[in-house]
Amino acid sequence: MSDTQRNADIQASAERYRTLLGINNAIITNLTQDSLLNAICDALEGVLPVYRAAVTLYDPEKDTIRILSLSTNWITDHFRIGTEVSRAVTPSGWVIDHQRTLICVDVETLLDYPIAHRYLAEGIRSFCCVPLILAGKAIGTLNIGSDVKGAYSEADAQFLNEIGNQVALAVGNMKSYQEIATLSAKVERTAERYRTLLEINNAIITNLS
Repeated sequence: MSDTQRNADIQASAERYRTLLGINNAIITNLTQDSLLNAICDALEGVLPVYRAAVTLYDPEKDTIRILSLSTNWITDHFRIGTEVSRAVTPSGWVIDHQRTLICVDVETLLDYPIAHRYLAEGIRSFCCVPLILAGKAIGTLNIGSDVKGAYSEADAQFLNEIGNQVALAVGNMKSYQEIATLSAKVERTAERYRTLLEINNAIITNLS
């Protein structure tokens, strides 16, 4: 390996570590779904070819995969936040089942998956999909796609997997915040009902006519 190539590899590695740091900061400072993914995509685009990106969540009760977030430049009538599909019709299902990264160098080789036809219609020619692992379970996937074939390498997949680990923690934290907020709202509604009952009871005692 020449000195020029070695220096280029060192520079690329340093840039990826800076990207990981930037994503970690984004996760800490962005607690909403949209702002988080946007921040991640902005950081990723500097070191990986990102044409489209998405975060999905798996619902084991319904056995479906739901789109949690999409990159802002993905304007589509089919793929929208909240869209759910059966685990069996998407490669993300395989990633969740096996808890392994999937590199697809050519979407046309995955046409057994019905959703792959939609990928092609959206201009996606290759992609990398990594599992979001939390407490030993795959809770969803982090996906990036390119408009050219063979865009992603094993090194890219390993790097994206590191990011996936961070995103899994962030998504877990978001769900916890949402559950706490829901519980707080429920407690507040219950307290309000008790206050109303107390006021009615006082009215009955003080107004005997």
